[in-house]
Amino acid sequence: MKHILRIFPFFLVLIFAASCTSAPSASGAVLLAEPVKTQARGMKKNGAPVGERKQYREGYTDTLAAFSAKAVRAALLEKDDENALFSPAGLYFSLAALAGSAGGETKAEILAALGMAESEIASETGKLRFNLNVEDQMGEIRSAGSFWLDRGFGETMDAGAVKALAETYGMEFYESDLASAAAGEQIGAWVQEKTGGRLGGDGSAFAVDPETALMLLSTVYYKDEWIDRFDKEKTAADIFTNADGSEAECDFLNATYGVHIFSRYEGEGASCTVSSLSLKHGSMIFILPDEGLTPYDVLRDENAIAAILSGSTESYAGEVVWQIPKFSYAAETELSEALGAMGVKEAFNMETADFSGLLKEENTMPLWVGGVKQCSRIGIDENGVEAAGYTRIDYAGSPMPTDRAEMILTRPFLYAIRSEGSVLFFGILNTME
Repeated sequence: MKHILRIFPFFLVLIFAASCTSAPSASGAVLLAEPVKTQARGMKKNGAPVGERKQYREGYTDTLAAFSAKAVRAALLEKDDENALFSPAGLYFSLAALAGSAGGETKAEILAALGMAESEIASETGKLRFNLNVEDQMGEIRSAGSFWLDRGFGETMDAGAVKALAETYGMEFYESDLASAAAGEQIGAWVQEKTGGRLGGDGSAFAVDPETALMLLSTVYYKDEWIDRFDKEKTAADIFTNADGSEAECDFLNATYGVHIFSRYEGEGASCTVSSLSLKHGSMIFILPDEGLTPYDVLRDENAIAAILSGSTESYAGEVVWQIPKFSYAAETELSEALGAMGVKEAFNMETADFSGLLKEENTMPLWVGGVKQCSRIGIDENGVEAAGYTRIDYAGSPMPTDRAEMILTRPFLYAIRSEGSVLFFGILNTME
């Protein structure tokens, strides 16, 4: 019997409160392996650092930026006037582990999409996970991962190979009855714990068919404050012009900085103003297409996102006037076609997909990828940003200013959240209600 390997990578939420739930009950899910716990980094009140970052191999963050730009275009280019949100970091963590479980042409295509050699992925992904482990009074960043092996596939799946893969990528490894309602509750509780209580909880969201042999989950959680908080007294209502031309009244954050860095991108068919706001542990980049252009004009330009994310656009220092809508929305992105556009095709081929590294040597049970999806939610306010997300993979059987810029975001725009050399989230705001 053939088996489907379904990927549902990254369900994201950005909001402004945190809570926790308990980890999966050992009575249902048995923990077979877990990564070595490390002390979270951060800053003391006096600004002194706690813990040290691990240094990436030269060129790694550039490769991450190139992957992020390629993935953003593939994931968001075909959206139609709806609000969209995508996590390059979430897809990266998913594909890294997926590559580790693949072989042959299936592995080669995934590595080509990532733009890295397998040895670099194995060594640098661990450093990225380590650096995305921050907790102090200003904010919190963490990432986590887990494999969930179905007990019914114990005779075909190689638990030792799964454990080794989990150890390589700093993931937990559980054994459970994946098709049971209890397993869904346990997995949902794990996701809640890892995402500040903002995702998971509903066990039905993690229901699987009886042929599911293995599930992979990756989470990213981000909570941070602006370096310079917005004055609530300056928050005021104004009009946002939606992508369809309709108008919506909403509250806007307002600030003016006398000396601030901004840049311009000028390409064939696309031009935009770019500026960022610093967070205590990262930054948020805002990309405002010129009047008369849309976010998709920017995405259609093959060089725009790569230039913006790499910082190669021409920069200026001058007064920047900010007007940012307070927004919160949910989005869903199906990524199977996007991955196909990035060259990942064999993984979806039920006849030729190669994930034999997860199977016992004597077993020839086929595995392939059945689908890829991200679900998300985002919001910002005067204080900062909070983000959480999980990635799920089911392995189943079967004119240019020089001294002033106006980031008046009263029409559709793009944005990105960066930290530790990685693009954690990239979105488009098209509509306010």
